[in-house]
Amino acid sequence: MQKLARLQQEFIQGIQLLVETIKAQKTYLEAASNAFEAHLDTLDKHRELMSAHSKALQGLLVSMETIIKGTSENNLAIQDNTKQVKELITKVESYFCSGTGLEYDN
Repeated sequence: MQKLARLQQEFIQGIQLLVETIKAQKTYLEAASNAFEAHLDTLDKHRELMSAHSKALQGLLVSMETIIKGTSENNLAIQDNTKQVKELITKVESYFCSGTGLEYDN
């Protein structure tokens, strides 16, 4: 009888150890699940941030293209004005002969 009682006690202890192990595994899996969800949330936030950066860079690209176009048009206007000024200087010099005494900074 004592042997049966001892075997029953060992069996109960084994079952209790198994239940504690399962509880510990459940706690571990819950913690891992929470960590995984937090990681997914972080990835979602990074994706949103990268999307916002992409939109901002696209806007910057449009701005830069506009600046390049404006600068190009400005340079063409400057070249045209320079040509007109040179023609005017040539005409003024023709009125005053050689232009001796007409010194100007270029």
